[in-house]
Amino acid sequence: MPHPSAPIAVITLAFGAGILLREVGVQPHFLYLVLSAAALGVNHVKRWYYLFWAAAAGCFLILGTMRYMPPENALTSSPNLHEITISKTLNTNSFGHQYIIKTPSGEWVLLQTDLDKVFTTGDRFLIYGTLAPIAPPKNPIDFDFKTYMRRKGVSRKLSPVTPEFIPLSAAASPRRWAHNLQQRLTRQLQKNPLSTDSKALVMALILGNKTDLTEERITQYKRAGAMHLLAISGLHVGIVLMLLRFLAAPLKRIPYGGVLAAIFPIVLLWCFALITGGSPSVVRAVTMFSFLQVGLALRRKNASIQGVWVSCIVLLVAQPRLLFDVGFQLSYSAVFGIVWMMPHWQHLFAKTNRFVRYLTSLMGLGCIAQLSVLPLSLYYFHQFPMLFWVSNLVLVPFLGIILLAGIGCIVVSFFPSIYGDLNVMDSVFQGYQWVVEWIAQWETFFIEQIPFRGSDAVLLGAVVVLLFYFLQRPNKQKAVVLGVVSILLHGQFYLDWNSSPKAWVAHAYKNSMLVAVNENTLRVFTPHKTQKIVRVAEQFQQHYRLDSIEYKPLQHTYQNVLVVDRLGIYLENENVKTVLLRQSPKVHLEALIDSAQPKLIIADGSNYPSFIRRWEKTCAEKNIRFHATEKDGAYPLN
Repeated sequence: MPHPSAPIAVITLAFGAGILLREVGVQPHFLYLVLSAAALGVNHVKRWYYLFWAAAAGCFLILGTMRYMPPENALTSSPNLHEITISKTLNTNSFGHQYIIKTPSGEWVLLQTDLDKVFTTGDRFLIYGTLAPIAPPKNPIDFDFKTYMRRKGVSRKLSPVTPEFIPLSAAASPRRWAHNLQQRLTRQLQKNPLSTDSKALVMALILGNKTDLTEERITQYKRAGAMHLLAISGLHVGIVLMLLRFLAAPLKRIPYGGVLAAIFPIVLLWCFALITGGSPSVVRAVTMFSFLQVGLALRRKNASIQGVWVSCIVLLVAQPRLLFDVGFQLSYSAVFGIVWMMPHWQHLFAKTNRFVRYLTSLMGLGCIAQLSVLPLSLYYFHQFPMLFWVSNLVLVPFLGIILLAGIGCIVVSFFPSIYGDLNVMDSVFQGYQWVVEWIAQWETFFIEQIPFRGSDAVLLGAVVVLLFYFLQRPNKQKAVVLGVVSILLHGQFYLDWNSSPKAWVAHAYKNSMLVAVNENTLRVFTPHKTQKIVRVAEQFQQHYRLDSIEYKPLQHTYQNVLVVDRLGIYLENENVKTVLLRQSPKVHLEALIDSAQPKLIIADGSNYPSFIRRWEKTCAEKNIRFHATEKDGAYPLN
C-alpha cells in the first residue's frame, strides 16, 4: 500500500519537474493540461488508483511549466534616466555591493555599486545609466554568474553613466521594516562590553549578519564541518522551534491550551524571522517549520513529513525560482532525510538508557543530514569535512544554549546597568569558538577540490534515496536495485570525463594564459604566475579531472599559434593558423596578416581595449576571424 504522504509527494515532485522542463526550454501547452485533467476525471470515476495519480502528476507537471516564467533575453538599451527600488541585497566583495533592483516596468535588474554606497531594501533612486545583458563567464570553468542571476529572474544589469544617485521617498515594505529592526539591534549590540569575536558570533547566529566575522574564523568553521552553524538556516529555526515547543507545553493545561500551544511557537518563529532581517532563506526555513509544527500539533502518524511536503509545494507555487536556490535544495534535502529516517534510527536504541539514546540521536541526526545533502554539497562545493560528526556531537548540543545566550545579550544591550553580567556569556562564546578552532586544526580530514559532475550528483542522490528506502524495510528486491544503481555510480567514476580540448587560450585580466592538456597533466604557459593564474589552472584541473599542473613560460610559438607580445617582433612561419596578440603590441596588423596569412586573430586579456577595437576593425576589413577573450571568453584551439 502506498505511503500516506505519497499523494502530496507526487504533486510536489511533478510540479518541480515542470519547472525544470520549462528551464530547459519545454514550452507549456494548455491542451496538454486539458487532456491530463480529462484523464484525471476518467480515472477517478473508474477508481483506477495508479492511473489517477499518473494523470494528477501530468496535470501538475504542466502547471509547473506554466507557473515558471524564465526572463526574456533583453538587449542593451541606450543611456536613460531610470527610477529604481532596491529589492534585495546580494553579496559584498572587495569591488563593491550587489543589489537586485526593480524598475517601474516590473523588470528585475542587477545593480553593482562602490563600497561607499550602501543601500537598504526599499530605498528608491533616480539613476542615469545603461541596461545591458549580464556577461557570460570568460572561461569555461568560471562560475556562471549569468545563469545564476537568470534563475533569480535577472537577465540585465544597470551600469550608471554618472555617479549621482538622486534619492526619492523610500518604499515601505515588511522586509524594509525587518531590515531596519535588524540594523537597530546590531547598533545596540555593538554598545555592550562583549569581545569583538563574541559580538561577531552573536550577530551571525541571531541577526544573520556575518560581515564582522574574519576570514580566518569562517575558514575554521568550514574545516570543522560547522559552516552551517554560522548561517541562520533550518537547523537554527528547528532548535528555536524545539525551545518554543518546550516553553509552550504548560499551556496545554488550560482551556483551549492545545490550540495555543500549537500557535504560540509559530507566532514567535515569525518574530525571530523579523529579528534576523527577514532574509529569504530565513523566511523559507520559518515557513517550512511552521507547516512542520502544524503537522506535529495534529499528532497524526506521518503528519510531520506531510507538513514538510505541503510547505515545499506552497513555496514553489509562490516562488518557482526557489527550486534553483542552493539553500532551498540543501534545507529540504536535510529535513526530508531527518523526518524520514530519524524515527527508524531512534527505534534501534529505544530500549537503551537515556544517555545512550541522546548520544546516538545526535550522531544519527548528523549522519543522516550529511548523507542527505552529500550529493548537493559535493556538486556545488566540491569539498567534504570528515569531522562533521565531531561537530555534531560537540557543537550542535550546545547551539540552543548559544542561541539563548545570544538573544539574552541583545536584550541586555538595552540595559547598560547590568552590562557586568555579560562576562560569563562572553566566556561561553569564546569557549564555543575555541572548540571550533580545535576541530579545524585537523586539516588532513578536510577534503577539497573533489571533482563531481551533475550526472554524478543525480546517481549519488538515487543511491541515497534507495539506501534510505532499503533501511526502512529491507528485502532482496530493494537490495538488488540499490546494488545496480551503486554499480552504475562507481562505473561512471571510471568513465572519461568531459573530453577537454587539447589547448585553450584562457582569459586572464592584465595577463596571458595558454593551457594545454598532455596525457593527464595540465600545462600552463604564462609570463607571470599570479594567484589568479593558479586559481584558474586549479579550476581547469578539477573540471577535467587531471592529475597535476605544470607551469611554463609562454614562448613566441606554440604548435601552429604565433604569439606576438609588446615588442611586436615575430618570425615568419608558413604553418601559422592562429595569431595570439598579447601586451598590446605596436604592430602593423595588416602587414602581419599579409605575411603570416592566419585564419584567426586572438586578443587576450592583457591588451588595451582601444587596441582591441582597432584590431577588430582591421580584421573585419581583411575578412579575418577575430576573437577577443575580454568580450567572447576563452578560445579552444583544437
